[in-house]
This record gives sequence, structure tokens and C-alpha cells, in this order.
Amino acid sequence: MNTLLKTDVSIERHWEENSRLKEFILQESDNGTLFHRPLFLQYHEDGKFADVEPVVLSFHRKGRIAASITGAIVYDNGDRKFVSPFASSYGGLVLHRQLTFKEIEEIYLELFEILHKRFSTVRLSSSPSFHSQTGKSNYVEHILLNNGYQIINSDIILVHELGPEQDLMNRIHKKTVTELKQPLFKNPLRLEIIDGTDHESYDLLMQSQERLQSLPTHSYEDLRNIERLIPGTVKTYKAFYGEDMVAGIIVFKVTDTILNTFYVFDSMDGRALKANHFCYYSVLKHASEQNFKYVDFGPSSFGWRPNYPLISFKEKFDGRPFLRNTFEKNI
Repeated sequence: MNTLLKTDVSIERHWEENSRLKEFILQESDNGTLFHRPLFLQYHEDGKFADVEPVVLSFHRKGRIAASITGAIVYDNGDRKFVSPFASSYGGLVLHRQLTFKEIEEIYLELFEILHKRFSTVRLSSSPSFHSQTGKSNYVEHILLNNGYQIINSDIILVHELGPEQDLMNRIHKKTVTELKQPLFKNPLRLEIIDGTDHESYDLLMQSQERLQSLPTHSYEDLRNIERLIPGTVKTYKAFYGEDMVAGIIVFKVTDTILNTFYVFDSMDGRALKANHFCYYSVLKHASEQNFKYVDFGPSSFGWRPNYPLISFKEKFDGRPFLRNTFEKNI
């Protein structure tokens, strides 16, 4: 099916974001998030990625943006690959919330027509259903599979759907509620919430990651740049025992209704004090007070390999499973 006569397509070789595209992603789209915004990707330092070219495609119908996709052209041993998301958690097409299934399929077919002529490999992700305001993101995986794309990775995402604040304790596992009594009452911890992050928090994050033989995705300067580019995006929940910081969670405001717990970390003392329990509870309580709908606890698998302890911990805070699937097609 050829839809070129029905749709105007613009291709921009940069990650700049004009006001019209911003309005579309934030106000008009069905599944647009922080991670889909070209502006978000500008936090990366210049020259960070070799052999990579930024790209944004926008699809216009009847004088309005109907869809957009932010990604990158990756040059690999003579091959040209299109990747979305690139250096971000979520990608793929952002769709206008009023599109029908037929219109969504038509735009995807046009996207395929453009990409399959230019690239040897195309990699796209779909949006988990809790990102979708209308549920129409569920159409996307059918369209991708029906056009020869294969799932190359599937991450387990656990998500807490917020309800009334007074119901929170009833939705947490009984044993976890008992364990919460330690940081809430027996050895009470103090909570501090700051905009962005600070050296104290990031240093503790680094120590926690080193215990796990890992490194954070973002440097300290990356997190500061994200907050500078899009103020109000990053917050840090800090737990103190006396004067000592013992745990924290760095969150991203993904949309007006979704909060993402991107980094969770503690000290050895904090672990004994159940400080992570305290931080999770504090984020859920505060998010409910701020009228968020979902708290995304983030991925709990290493590709196809589940992280069983992490899944179990998040389930105890009423985390419910969604999948973040990545599709690929070799042309």
C-alpha cells in the first residue's frame, strides 16, 4: 500500500525540537513520552557517539502532525542501520491519539517504504500499553509482526498503577508492610526530595552500582543536563538516618501521568535499615499526592534473562508486568 499521496513526510538530520513537534508529543499524541522527545536526546555530549547521525521523521496529514519518530542512523562496517530508540529507553512511532487502526497501519507502511529503501537493518520498539492513552499502541506489534519484523528483545517492566493514597498499604505485600515499620517507626528515616540530583546522591549511586559490578547509564553531568534542558524532569528522593544519607531513588517525570524510578540505590547501612522499602513507599505516596497515574519501576530483566530477586521485590509493591519489546528486520 502506497500512502505517499496522502502524507507529507519531513526528514530532519538533527535532534532539534520545534514548538509544533513539542506540542504534538506532549499534548496531542497517544503514546509520546519524555524519551521520545528530540530535545531529551540533546543531553548527550557532542561527539559522544562515533559513526552515528541523528534523525527525526515527521508525518503530516491535513496540515497537522499525525506521527513522528526520533532515532539515529548507525554506520556499522559499511552497513547503514536505522535505530529507534537510540540512547533512550523508548522509541518507535509517536502517534496522534485520534488515528484509527487503518491510519496507523498506513503510516507504518509508509515508514517501512522510506526506511527499507535506505537501510540494511531497521530496529524499532513498541510502546507498552500503559503509555497509551487510548490503548491503540496495541495495534503496533501486530503491524510490525505482520510486516516481517521479529522480536529480538523483550524486557519485563513492572508498573504500579496508583489508586487512592489511603489504599497504598493495603496493596503492598503484608510482609513488606511489616518490614516498612522499621524505617517508618522503629528506626525512622527522614525523607528529602530535591529537584535534579546532587553529588551526595550520585556518589551513593556509584557506590551501590560498584557493589553490583555495574555503572550508571548516565553520568552526573548527563543528569544535570537533562534537568537543564527540560526543568522538572529529574527529582531525587533521599533517605537519611540521622545525618547520613542511606538510600535514594532518582526519578524521571516521563509524562504528566507517569513517573519512572530510574535509579534505586542504598548503602550497606541503608540495606539493614530497609531504606529501599522506605524510598519505594515514599515515591508511591508522593506520586499519588501529585496525581500521577503510574509509577514505572523500570526493567527487571537482562534481555531475555529475568532478574528474579528484582521482580519479586517490585511485585511486593504491587508492580504489575508489561513488556518493552524491540523489533528488527534485516532488509
